[in-house]
Amino acid sequence: METTEKPTEPQKIANKKRGTATVKKTPKILKGSGPSKSAKTKKQSDTASTTQDEPDHDHNTEELDESDNGPYCICRGPDDHRFMIACDICEDWFHGECVGIDKDVGENLIHRFVCPNCRDESKKIVSIFKLKCSLPSCKKAIRKDEAGQATAFCSEEHSQLWWEMMIAAAPKPKRKAKDPRELEGQSELIAVLNSSLAGVGPDGKFRISTKPFTTPATGVESSDTKGKALAPGILTEEEEAILKASAADRYSMGEQTVLCTKMLQLLDMANDRRKELIAPFAHWLETDESAKKIFKTGKLDAGSRLTGDDRNICDKKRCKTHSGWFSMHTRDVKHLQKLLADDANKMLERERLIKDAAVERKLRKEAERSTVRSFLDDGSMGPAEVM
Repeated sequence: METTEKPTEPQKIANKKRGTATVKKTPKILKGSGPSKSAKTKKQSDTASTTQDEPDHDHNTEELDESDNGPYCICRGPDDHRFMIACDICEDWFHGECVGIDKDVGENLIHRFVCPNCRDESKKIVSIFKLKCSLPSCKKAIRKDEAGQATAFCSEEHSQLWWEMMIAAAPKPKRKAKDPRELEGQSELIAVLNSSLAGVGPDGKFRISTKPFTTPATGVESSDTKGKALAPGILTEEEEAILKASAADRYSMGEQTVLCTKMLQLLDMANDRRKELIAPFAHWLETDESAKKIFKTGKLDAGSRLTGDDRNICDKKRCKTHSGWFSMHTRDVKHLQKLLADDANKMLERERLIKDAAVERKLRKEAERSTVRSFLDDGSMGPAEVM
């Protein structure tokens, strides 16, 4: 990345009184580096000689004064030795204070700077910044690891410092807890970091890799295994009743879905029959039995029932009642199928949540080892039982 500091310029030379001998020094170079200000500064004349005549000295002084006076920036001010940054579009120079960029950001985090005059958000002509180090006090860009992947810090030192700050900022327990599971703050955070529950994810970020008491992915206690019941003793009687009722409802929905499929098949057959009726006359005459009856009997009503409850053909032209009957019935059946599928998925999700909760309850019991003692009929205390 190119440096964003202002380019080098010679300093102003103070005017000397005439008649005094002086030795002309080579002009000093300002702090910073970068491309020269084209069309804004005049090149200094030959400075190889250490002494010159008085008129030449005054002429060089005037040139330096003009180069320092600018104008630069949106304020059209001179170069007063403040931090300046060049626009990558118009190549003009701007004071960092005028464009809201301090020196640290300009030197370390600017990838491309676009001044307010050249900025066009509609064409995505804007300034581009590098990703900043996650340490709040650092203003340097993040580094890449050996594999070329971006990290969250600019150095290993800042990564270690960030973790130390996080642990120090965690609250300390005010009292000694009786149960180790009640520890909070620094002790709990350090315990998580040292355990196998925490780790670095595929994206390079720290995260909890395994949640406690979660359902195993495989095995007898896995709730993702469809069609298999959990081990005895995990589900309560109420949960088993809910799951059985849900399974029966889903089976009924499956039967309704099969009926909807048959409805669609019937509609397709009816549509094919309609096409055959309006097909070319020769094809209709050869394939349709009713056509043969018509010519045998000499009547058009053979095979067609235009009256009565069993009427099967509508002979009206542009009938509003039957307009778009095929698409209407098809949409209704497909919508019914969609509703049945949504309800079945909701029931499956509910069953999965019930099974997950039952497995988590079982794992908690095994980890906590809580016991319960009940009173017997004679008033005595019964033996301790694991919940």
